[in-house]
Amino acid sequence: MVLSLGFILAFIGAAVALLIGILIFSEVSDAIICPAGAGGGFTIGGDITSYDNLGSLGTNGDALYFEGGSSSNFTVTTGKLNEAVLQNGTSDGGTQGEIRLGAGGNEAQWDFLHRANVGSNLTSINFWLKGDVDGNPDYPMLTNLDNGAAETDGIFIYTTLGAGVAPQDTCIRIEENNVGIHAGDSNFGCTDGGTTPTTVGIPADDGQWHMVTVLIDKGNDDGISDYTTICVNGTGHCDGIPTIFAHNGLGATAANQLTIGSSHGGSVVENSWEIDDVTIWSGYTLTNTDIDNMWNGGAGASSSGIGSSFVVGYWSFDNATANVVGGAVGGGGGTGQGSEECENAKDIAWTVIGILPVALFFALFAIFGALGRTS
Repeated sequence: MVLSLGFILAFIGAAVALLIGILIFSEVSDAIICPAGAGGGFTIGGDITSYDNLGSLGTNGDALYFEGGSSSNFTVTTGKLNEAVLQNGTSDGGTQGEIRLGAGGNEAQWDFLHRANVGSNLTSINFWLKGDVDGNPDYPMLTNLDNGAAETDGIFIYTTLGAGVAPQDTCIRIEENNVGIHAGDSNFGCTDGGTTPTTVGIPADDGQWHMVTVLIDKGNDDGISDYTTICVNGTGHCDGIPTIFAHNGLGATAANQLTIGSSHGGSVVENSWEIDDVTIWSGYTLTNTDIDNMWNGGAGASSSGIGSSFVVGYWSFDNATANVVGGAVGGGGGTGQGSEECENAKDIAWTVIGILPVALFFALFAIFGALGRTS
């Protein structure tokens, strides 16, 4: 069969158009980065080196990530509220992964958490976590206490197996000069009054997000026992722990920045777990309604406007608050809104790239055929 000149010219024109379309759109497609779908956190074009503190302490409290004492980059995961980050432990090949809240040298800004007559007597802390936070004997969740030192000052929120203590509990230790302020018994056990285990239990390692709330009142400088309250997953699981605030004036600044997931000198073998939406209020005590609204609604404290004027530290760990080296941040968790639409648009564009040359072929064939008949 002999092909007509019109057919040959039309075929060549369509083929050239197809090649040009593929070359151009492949470059454009590679440059278009779709957001991550739900459950797939990642960074794009760079590394996340820090997250903004949205509380009144501002950049002095920005979140930094360290692995084995060395500065490292965050790993983004799907959060309870948009994105979250991973506190990497030995189960994922990490060595003492920790999130430091503020750079070294700013430790004194957290003195209101443990020192007598510093800042407000009232402090509230709330955060969401997912994963294995059960350790032996003390597994740190949020602390600036040097757990390996004999004399130390700071705050320590942790879970414990506790020698002879059952069930497993979520605890707090608040220490001023190792003698003035503490929660629990004389050995800092996870107990209320020194004999009975607390009733709040620990956040379960069940693949779900859990909320931990701590309420502190340092009292009136009179050495009288007050209560530190711990709640896990709302007010249905709370316990008030008698806490002695002796206010002896001997307290000092903690040796470390306030840190998420660190043993600070201890020999804790750390697991891996995720953290999201950490909030600290100074001068405000969360009400039962506040706590239950956050738990039942799964809402972030600052995004809900709870005690907003008292928030000194707030880390949403959302992509919008990330600081990136080498590019921009994208992806993450949340609902993945826009991801499917973006990928579908790309697929449609490629379909159009394939269809247009076919239409072009018939158009050119008609044109060249008409020219051949008139010549």
